[in-house]
Amino acid sequence: MKKEPKQRKNKREEPWDIDMDQTILYLGMKNYSIKYFTNGSFKIFACTLKRIEEFFASDKRFIRISKSCLINCQYLKRKSSNRIIMIDNKTYIISRRRVKEVERKLELIKTETKKV
Repeated sequence: MKKEPKQRKNKREEPWDIDMDQTILYLGMKNYSIKYFTNGSFKIFACTLKRIEEFFASDKRFIRISKSCLINCQYLKRKSSNRIIMIDNKTYIISRRRVKEVERKLELIKTETKKV
């Protein structure tokens, strides 16, 4: 079982206890990631987006749409050809190499929610 990436401001602080259901998306910037929440707040922590994506490999809610963006599909408002609009009305571009994979994963999620 993989450990959740540490979410600390520095080594002396305790990890943040934040509900993953409140996470809209992650944006990566080299060795740091920014975690955005439904209430409009965000947290910055020292962890690569690749490591976060590996942690969420079994969680089908999170999809990597570009080199620097990992979204939570629960908060997806609309998808157009190569753009994703989240519930906070911010637009993120799907990288051209990931368009087919993102569409496939979104269809899979859509069919699973219809079954339930």
